[in-house]
Amino acid sequence: MRSRRGLVAHRVVAIHASGKRIDFLTRGDANPTGESWSVPRSGSVGTLKLRIAGVGRAVPWLADPWTRTIVLTLVALVLSTALLRRIWRP
Repeated sequence: MRSRRGLVAHRVVAIHASGKRIDFLTRGDANPTGESWSVPRSGSVGTLKLRIAGVGRAVPWLADPWTRTIVLTLVALVLSTALLRRIWRP
């Protein structure tokens, strides 16, 4: 769903197919009430632009603050090393 602030993601709480439409009940994390909406059976809600297999497995792993700190430090070191090599290249 789009809003003035950009893309808003909601969890799908319930799906009900009736006739030529599919009804959804969604709820945002900060929203205690649900929102109902529907699409035609032949319609689509969104499109997949990019899929990187296995990336979702890293999400719980990166939830740990120490792991996240180590990973971000390593990324910063690699990027700064690459930048310095590019600057100091003869």
